[in-house]
Amino acid sequence: MGLIVRNQKLVTAELVKLANDLQIIGRPGTRLDNVDIAVATAAGVVVASTPHHNAVSVAELTIGLVFSLR
Repeated sequence: MGLIVRNQKLVTAELVKLANDLQIIGRPGTRLDNVDIAVATAAGVVVASTPHHNAVSVAELTIGLVFSLR
């Protein structure tokens, strides 16, 4: 079982212990401060992030917003 979290949800030690079949925690974005990495690692759960995944989309949005200022 996998868990994907955003920046508002906390992955605490209690949550990791309750999820018996948890194998991976994914976090789209750059920071992992909402995930208890030490507890997850000790439980054998892989913690992964995608720090540059949205870079192209953000750049495209920025250019589009600049064009809309005209």
